[in-house]
Amino acid sequence: MAVVNSIHRIKLLQKIVAWVMRLWVALLLFFGSEIVLWANPSSRELQDWVLIAIAYLALSTLLLDVIQRYRIRNLSGLLFVSGLYALLASLIINPETTLIDVPRTIATRVLGAHTFVAWMMLSFMLILSDGPRRKSGVAVPILSAIAGFGWGVWVRYFPLEADTTRAVVSLETMLGRGVPVIFAILVLFIILFRNTKHISADDLRLVPMLRFGVVIIMVGVFVLRFDSTFYPDAAFGIVTSLIVFAGLVVWFQAQTQRRTLLDRRIPIRPLFPPLIVLSMTSFTGLGAVGYGLPREVIGVDLLAVLTGMFTIFGIVWLPLVSVILGIQAFQQQVRSEDI
Repeated sequence: MAVVNSIHRIKLLQKIVAWVMRLWVALLLFFGSEIVLWANPSSRELQDWVLIAIAYLALSTLLLDVIQRYRIRNLSGLLFVSGLYALLASLIINPETTLIDVPRTIATRVLGAHTFVAWMMLSFMLILSDGPRRKSGVAVPILSAIAGFGWGVWVRYFPLEADTTRAVVSLETMLGRGVPVIFAILVLFIILFRNTKHISADDLRLVPMLRFGVVIIMVGVFVLRFDSTFYPDAAFGIVTSLIVFAGLVVWFQAQTQRRTLLDRRIPIRPLFPPLIVLSMTSFTGLGAVGYGLPREVIGVDLLAVLTGMFTIFGIVWLPLVSVILGIQAFQQQVRSEDI
C-alpha cells in the first residue's frame, strides 16, 4: 500500500511540475507580447485579463506539446513554432493591434514583431535552462541589455505611432508592469530548477483528450473575446493559411529518432545565478536608458530602426527558412537513398 501511495504521489508531482513548466513558458510569452511589445496592457479589464491568461497558458501548453511531439531540435524549427504562436495569438489575444491593417500588419507585427519576440523568449528559456553546458550563456546579459534597450525605446515611442493608442506610457508604468512579471518568471524558474528532476520532456506531451481540450479552450476564448471590428475580411483567410503552412512545416520536420530541444534541457540545469541576476538587471536598466533617450540620436530614428528590423524580419524569415529546411530535407533524403 505504501508503494502504491508513493507511486501516486510521484505521478501527481510530475503533473504539477509539468503544469508549472507550462505556466512558466506562458509567462515568458506573456512578457514578450504584452510587456515588451506593449499591447496596451493598461487598458484591459479584469475579465479580459482572465481570458487572456487562460489563452496564454493554453498556447504555451500547445507549443510545448508541438516542440516535443514533432521533435523540434534546432532554432529554425523553433522559429516556425514561434510563428505558429504569433499567428494563433493574433486571432485569440491581440487582434486589435495585430490585424488592424491586413495584410501590412501581418507582415510587420504578426510575422515580424510578435514572432521575433516569441522566438527570443523561447530561446531565452532554452539558454536559461542549459547554462552550465553552454559557453553562450555568458552572452545572455549582453543580449538582455540590447533587448532591454529596444524595449525602452519601443514602449516610449511606439504607442504614439500606434493605430489604437495615442497615450504616452510613463517610465513608472513601464517598469511597474514589467518588473513584477520578471520577478514572477524568476520565482517560477527557481521552483522548476528544484523540481524538474521529477519529469522528462515527454511529460509535456499531451494525451489526445487534453490536446482536444486545449483547442476547445482557445476556441472558447476566441468566441468570448470576438469583436468583428478587429477582424478585416481578409484576416481569417490569410492567418489560417499561414497557420496551416507553418503547421505543415513543423509536421514535416518530425524526426522520431532525434532528441528535441527540450530533451536536452529537462531536467533544468540553470545558468550561473549571477548571470541570471545580471541579465535581469541589465534588461531593466537598459530599458530605462532606452526610454529616456530622444527618438533621434545622432540623426538615427531609433523607433524607425526597430520597426524596420521587425518588418524585414517578418517579410524574410518565412520564405528563407522554408527554403533552408527544404534543402536540408532534400539532402537528408539523398543521404538516406545512398545508404
